[in-house]
Amino acid sequence: MAVLLGYPTRIYRIANRQFRHHRTTSRVQARVKQQQTVMLREVWSATSEHFIKLIKNNVITRTHWRISGGEPLLVFDTWREFPPYMKKVLGNRFMAGTISNFTLLNDDMIRYFVENKIGCGVSLDGTVHSKIDINGNSTSKKVMENIEWFLDEGGRCNILTVLTDTNVETGEIFLELAKFVVKHDSSHGR
Repeated sequence: MAVLLGYPTRIYRIANRQFRHHRTTSRVQARVKQQQTVMLREVWSATSEHFIKLIKNNVITRTHWRISGGEPLLVFDTWREFPPYMKKVLGNRFMAGTISNFTLLNDDMIRYFVENKIGCGVSLDGTVHSKIDINGNSTSKKVMENIEWFLDEGGRCNILTVLTDTNVETGEIFLELAKFVVKHDSSHGR
């Protein structure tokens, strides 16, 4: 069973039921100055205990959490304790991963992902043109550098690409992206 625990979604789909959570708003970054809704620690805790109960009662055999939506690394400290806890309680019946743009990746996060065997899906839509930062600059170079850093430290990741008219303008741009993806494909035993 795969469970998507999304941020900043207001309703989380868990075990084919919908659970509403209380909203909280906070400043994400001073320079962004926008309000975000985050999944509260209490919701993470209740969700964890709910899945432990489902597995221990043989309702489901295992669960895989994919932490995504918005940018999970913005609220890393909100959820970081729960995947290791679930792994400790459930062993190989629990897996976790995250989907991120990797622009906020740091040493602490890399250690966490590697030590806890959490794989990452990384958004990269091109080697030149990709998502833009708040200053209007492409994040491609930073994301590519962070992917290489992450892999060099023992991390596991998949590269997630959306093909658009921006990143497939010429065959050369698409070819460069394909070369980067193949070079860093975790399944080829880098």
